[in-house]
Amino acid sequence: MTAPSQPSRSDLLGYAAQGRSWEFIAPAEAMLRGSPGDHELRATLIVHASAVGLKTLAQEQVEHLPRAVRDTGAVKAARATIDALPGDGVPPRLLSATLRANLDALATHGVDMHGLLADWERRLAGVSVYRASNGNIVWRKRSIDDSLGPWVSLEDRRTPVERARLAFLSDKGQIDPANPSKPIVIEGLDPPWLAARVHGATPRMPDGSGVHLFLVQRDWMELLDGLSLVDLRPVLGDERVDVFVGEDAPQRLEAYFLDRLHLTLPAALLRAPGLRRAFDPPLDDLFRSLHERQSRALERLSVQAKGVYEGRGRAWWARRFDDALSGRGEPLRVLLPISRYSTFVRHSAEDAARALRARGCEAVVLTEPDNHSKLASLAYLREFVDWRPDLLVLINYTRRQLGGAVPPEVPFVCWVQDRMPHLANPELGAAHGELDFLAGCCPPDLFNLFGYPASRSAYAPVPACEEKFHAGPVAPPLARAHGCEVAYVSHQSEPPEASLERLLAQFQPQPSVQRAFRLAFDAVVRAVGGDTPCTLRSGLDLPGVFREAGITNPDPRMVSSFMGLGLIPLGERVYRHATLRWAADLCERRGWRLHLYGRGWERHPTLHRFARGPLEHDEELRAVYRSARAHLHASITTNAHQRVAECALSGGLMLRRGPSPDYEPVRQNLSRLIAERFAPTRVLENSDWIVEAALPGGHEDWSAPDPVRARRMRGAAPPAPNPDGTYTLEWRVPAVWRASAFAQTPRIDLGQFPDYAFPDAHESMFSTPQELEASLGRAVEDDAWRERAIAGHRRQAMAKMTVSAFVDRMLAFVRTGLSR
Repeated sequence: MTAPSQPSRSDLLGYAAQGRSWEFIAPAEAMLRGSPGDHELRATLIVHASAVGLKTLAQEQVEHLPRAVRDTGAVKAARATIDALPGDGVPPRLLSATLRANLDALATHGVDMHGLLADWERRLAGVSVYRASNGNIVWRKRSIDDSLGPWVSLEDRRTPVERARLAFLSDKGQIDPANPSKPIVIEGLDPPWLAARVHGATPRMPDGSGVHLFLVQRDWMELLDGLSLVDLRPVLGDERVDVFVGEDAPQRLEAYFLDRLHLTLPAALLRAPGLRRAFDPPLDDLFRSLHERQSRALERLSVQAKGVYEGRGRAWWARRFDDALSGRGEPLRVLLPISRYSTFVRHSAEDAARALRARGCEAVVLTEPDNHSKLASLAYLREFVDWRPDLLVLINYTRRQLGGAVPPEVPFVCWVQDRMPHLANPELGAAHGELDFLAGCCPPDLFNLFGYPASRSAYAPVPACEEKFHAGPVAPPLARAHGCEVAYVSHQSEPPEASLERLLAQFQPQPSVQRAFRLAFDAVVRAVGGDTPCTLRSGLDLPGVFREAGITNPDPRMVSSFMGLGLIPLGERVYRHATLRWAADLCERRGWRLHLYGRGWERHPTLHRFARGPLEHDEELRAVYRSARAHLHASITTNAHQRVAECALSGGLMLRRGPSPDYEPVRQNLSRLIAERFAPTRVLENSDWIVEAALPGGHEDWSAPDPVRARRMRGAAPPAPNPDGTYTLEWRVPAVWRASAFAQTPRIDLGQFPDYAFPDAHESMFSTPQELEASLGRAVEDDAWRERAIAGHRRQAMAKMTVSAFVDRMLAFVRTGLSR
């Protein structure tokens, strides 16, 4: 192999003419050692050395020029620049101090290198170190008599690192929160720029997760050299950074990852430029072998899991569930995989696991071991082979989305806790088999448009934990701290206009989508941002928005994403902030205290004065629910919200904004009940039924229609009672519902909807600023009414809105589904 050719003199002058200073400096300095009389080349070196801030090099080159040349042209101008430059020498004591600070941080990882300091400092006496204006480090040898020797390193090792395109970074140079990187291995910390850049470009995500970084170095002294150059304590002290040093580092890395094959392995191996002693054999070989071993282990466990569950069909599982839930067989084993990076999901799974154990089941929450690891498919399969669960409950994801991590023969519940655009996929709906179940906040589109089977689906709002949110007394200090007339708990503090701009930035390459969002946002503000009762459905012409924006024949998935990712969150912000504007004006006028809890309210342009900071999902939140005279809830999607249930269970009062966003699902399910119980009184030309019947009102039989509760949800007065105390119901049952909707959507237990099921639910609702003032006035001033409302709300929440109630329904629902 031939060595790369050195640039010629004309090449070097070409570099200089193009402003490629760092490419010019090192070879020019080397060439001048053999051609000291080349004054043109030396003058050019002086100009470029001063341009990058290498004052010492530039001054030395000036000294090598004859005096007549020093005072001419570019050299004379460069000398003025040189005189103005700060000193570029890095004092040895600064290098030692930087190294000691970094070693202290490194020791927190169990890598203590303080014992090598003396040897390193003796080596330091043989070099002089200089820092360029861009922070790059160069150095030269120093003789025993302290005279300066030749330059050894004049390359720019920093700029290439900063400009390098790293595959795991977005075009903006940052990690993509929606697609976080797998672990990254960096070989070499001398120079330290690569490690510093990667660490800075992979900050902790909003959900608390971080990219796992592995810093690996073969040579101890090479590592010390790098650690002396820059303060790396933010990197070395980060819990997501692990460091392996020494000749045996590959063996220790191998042992580390073999013990963690159930986690995602590194996908990127980077090397610092100028690495002097790389590992041999290279680390690439090690990680290639690790990935192969993980693949083989996955294949082996897949075969073993298939052997465990093979032959277990629906009938087998029906017997297993019957035996376990009746107490005749072994306890049911339930696996709940989660991501620890979602606090909300983690709390839900842990609460559900406790409720399952209380019912005699065994329950395991499978999650990452720390904030910088991700579970691989191996983690799931290992549980199926070793523990052999009977049911898997996964929040917000289907079996299909886990690939081959879940055997097809295991009953599976996708627990939907929010409107999830990624579920709006007909392939996922079609992939549901006879052992797949859907439970939770299931919008009708999942069934009507995307083919999820209604027969194996159950609607359930996100439940509240009755153990955590109980009605016991609150500690006096907490009660004093959180006592107020009105409280609101939410992280949705960003003003709607700012949310819109942030959303539009995500669709910069799609101007038609941006225009659609602007048009829709204006319509949303008109519909739900004012003081008059209105719903998003009645105030938004979405097909018209798409037409005006130039979007023709939008795909159902695109429409679902448009709503779920953009429009509904924007509408929620508009609706909630308008409600808080009412409350703020009212509280200031009446002299009431308003507390806003959650992240970011202190930065709100008009509501910042009410901010009280975020709360943990623990006793302090319960104290807040219980200590305010009233809490507020406003949502365009549902009032059957976890916070409403938590507040009720805690012995607090939640006032909910209407007209009820839950009226449509309640209306459809009431129509189903009515169509099943009654013949039509008359049939309209479009085949809609009109049903008239005398029924009791205000009852708590959720399987029977209640005309009083239904009318109250719309803010309408109930019909006058009949002499026998019943109410005459006149109800329209649309023909399209009888033909398809009843079959395509799951039945709903109406007792889960606060606006329908809370006793006298209308008394704790408001639709205008005037109604809010009346409701708050009653909550603040009428103790008897408030206590009566709280007792009724809590009783209903305990019956239908707890984690225990959800677990009971889920187990019964799966058991019934398996037995059909």
